[in-house]
Amino acid sequence: IAPETEAEVVRRLHELRRTRDSARLRKAIEGLRRHAEMGVKENLIPPIVEAVKADATIAEAIGTIRQAYGLPYDPLGVVSSPFFKD
Repeated sequence: IAPETEAEVVRRLHELRRTRDSARLRKAIEGLRRHAEMGVKENLIPPIVEAVKADATIAEAIGTIRQAYGLPYDPLGVVSSPFFKD
């Protein structure tokens, strides 16, 4: 990735996190986690769509699902959940 492209992506991500509705996001992420905790046969597409509409990143949605399944939020152990304790 070109350095200027990387810098622009990082800038946009910071802007998204700064300006998104955190209450709406938290509600959507909590809903996603509740559904994921119901088990692997639960259809997670609707709560994932709601989380993305609330400006969750893909990493935040996947990390939340991983936690609900008893796995670490980040498989590399670099990032922890901004929503729930590991």
